Amino acid sequence: MTAAYAGTIYEASGCEIRITIKIAFSGADNATIQAWVKDIESVWNGYTYGDCKCPVKVSVDWKSITGSCEQNPQPGYHCIDVTQDYAHDTAGKIYRGYMKGVSAKGTDTLGWWSLHMNEPLPGVQGTIHDAAHEAGHMLGLQDDYNATSNTYGENIMGLTWGDKAKPIQAQINKIVETNLGSNACQKQCCCGNKKIDEGEECDPSVKPTGCEEGALCVSCKCFVIIEPKCGDGKVNGNEECDYKSSNNTCKQGEECNSDCKCVKIESNFKITITDPEDGETIDDVIYVKAKVEGNESEIEKVKFYVDGESVYTDEEEPWKWQLDPEEFDEGEHTIKVRAYDKEGNTTEDEIEIEIVYSS
Repeated sequence: MTAAYAGTIYEASGCEIRITIKIAFSGADNATIQAWVKDIESVWNGYTYGDCKCPVKVSVDWKSITGSCEQNPQPGYHCIDVTQDYAHDTAGKIYRGYMKGVSAKGTDTLGWWSLHMNEPLPGVQGTIHDAAHEAGHMLGLQDDYNATSNTYGENIMGLTWGDKAKPIQAQINKIVETNLGSNACQKQCCCGNKKIDEGEECDPSVKPTGCEEGALCVSCKCFVIIEPKCGDGKVNGNEECDYKSSNNTCKQGEECNSDCKCVKIESNFKITITDPEDGETIDDVIYVKAKVEGNESEIEKVKFYVDGESVYTDEEEPWKWQLDPEEFDEGEHTIKVRAYDKEGNTTEDEIEIEIVYSS
C-alpha cells in the first residue's frame, strides 16, 4: 500500500509504515540542514499505529539547491528558502520560520526558514524543535495554538520545547489514516506483540506460546514438531543415508544399514594376493599375482595399488602386475589389490613388502 503524491511519500510495507519527507533547501549549508533533519527524525520517530502497533518510521530525503524556490522550482519536494534574519508580518510579529500552507495528502509545499530555527529561547531550557514543528505541516497537521483546544500545549504543533514538544497518538493516527486508510496496520501484524489476539493460535514472543507441548509457534499458528529419525525416508542431521529413502546417498559398493550409516556391501567373492608373500623383500622384477575365489566369472577388473596410488588395472585373468623395484624408493611399501564385479561390489587384500636395490 503506497501513497506517493509529491513532497511526502506514505507507504505501508508489511507491518511497517514508512513516511518519507522530501525537502529541498535553498540558502543553508549542509551542517545546518543536517541538524534540522536530525531534529525532525528524532521527534517524529518511535511511534506506532493501530491495535497491532505497526511501527511508524519517518525519514527525510533532502537536497541543497542553488537559487530560490521561486527561481528554481523543485516539483516533488517541499521547498524551503533559508535566510539569515527573522521575518516580520504586517502586525510586527517576528517569525523564526513558517510554511506557506499545510500539505494535503503529501502535496509539496513552500516555506521560509531563518537560520535562527532551533536556536535556544530566552528563559527556556532544553532543545528547541522548530524544524520538527514545521515538518508537521509537511505531514498535513495544522498548528495547535488555540488555547481552547483540548490538546493545546500538549504536542509539537503547539509547543516547540519541553517534554511535551512531541506528537501525540491522535496526530500519528490522523497522518496515517488520512494518507493510507484505517487498514494500514492489519490484524496479522499483531503476531509477535507478546499476547494472543483474536484469530491467533499462539504468539512466539510470549512464554508459554500457547501451543501444546511438542508444537511450534510459527506466524502465530501452531505446528506439530516432527522429530527427524532414522527410517523416516529423509536424510537428517548426522545420518549418512536413510534406508527408506528412494535417493541412495551412499557410494558405489555401499548400502544403507538400519542405523542410517553407509556400509560396504558384503561381497560374495574374495581376492587374495598369492605372490609375493606378506613381508617379503623385493630386489628384482616380479609379478604381483592375485586370485579371486567365488563368483569368478562376474569379476570385471582388478586394480593394483602401491601406497594407496593406483598403478595398474587388469581386466582379464590371470590377475597380475609386473613390479619393477627400480621404479620405487627403497624401504617398506604397501601393495593392495581390489577386485570389482559387474555390479560395482568390491573386495580387497593387501600386504607389506620391502624394496631393496640389488648391488
